[in-house]
Amino acid sequence: MVLTVMILLHRNMQIANARYKKFLLYAPLARQYTEDDFFHVACSRIGAGSEAVSATSEPRYEHLLFAGNGMSALACVEALLRTGRPFDITIIGDEPHGNYDRALLASVLAGERDIESITLNDIEWYQENGIRTRLGIRVEEINRPHRGVRTSDGDWINYDKLILATGARPPVPDMDLFEETRVFVFSTFDDARRLAEAARPDVRTLVIGGSLATEVACALRKLGCDAVAATENSAVHELADAHTVVIATDPQPNVTLAKAAGLRVNRGIVVNDCMATSDPHIFAVGACAECIAPLAEQAELLASAVSRIAAPPARREDDHSRIQPP
Repeated sequence: MVLTVMILLHRNMQIANARYKKFLLYAPLARQYTEDDFFHVACSRIGAGSEAVSATSEPRYEHLLFAGNGMSALACVEALLRTGRPFDITIIGDEPHGNYDRALLASVLAGERDIESITLNDIEWYQENGIRTRLGIRVEEINRPHRGVRTSDGDWINYDKLILATGARPPVPDMDLFEETRVFVFSTFDDARRLAEAARPDVRTLVIGGSLATEVACALRKLGCDAVAATENSAVHELADAHTVVIATDPQPNVTLAKAAGLRVNRGIVVNDCMATSDPHIFAVGACAECIAPLAEQAELLASAVSRIAAPPARREDDHSRIQPP
């Protein structure tokens, strides 16, 4: 029995040490961690399976894990920092950049701005505030019973509270409609960069969508392209002459992860007055949440709920879908 425990402990210590070293590469923390912290994790995880040992399992403070690194996630983090209560905060973002203003992407496409000029929170800001970042990967699965998420690089990360800040995505029409036409989706900084690299004066470009499509078409014309904007209904009549198609449709709440986890979802993720979902350990904020309160108010509500500070109720789209606060 003693031998078995020692073998399991040695195995978990190897895993913990490997992930400890990997973890330190992401973002130096204001509060220093030691290998003793991770020894405690390794010991507590014996028998739980090796994948349960994670750098984010450090038990000293409550661990808040954000799925998303956009403006809604950072608004919540800033609100949490203002409470003065210590948390372990990890942010997972599928883009390899800090938080930036997506409303300025058309000016990036036009060559008028770069990533630095639209950045709201650079990497140094995360480091100065002791926030761990896992950028360039995404959350692919939520294990609600064990309070963990699986990321696209194969790691399992535990949480005390999970905040979904997955934002909104433009819906993509049936790709069969475009046949041999080259298709771009316009939603991120990297989308804007790729489209700018492909823009040429001899390429006729059709931009599908509403007001955003008009901005994108204008930016492409500044690059010398023959670009026109069309709504989804009228786009079919313009396709025959287009060499390139850009999807810049109005974004819709990104609820894919929440649906797969069995959370309650209507058009967006259903939340209560504390921004909690149908799982009391999971919250949702921003464009993915079914809440009409301004983002700043959502952030304060979430920070108050997590920090156990009273706050006024949120304004909701549908009071009939209210969930009782945890």
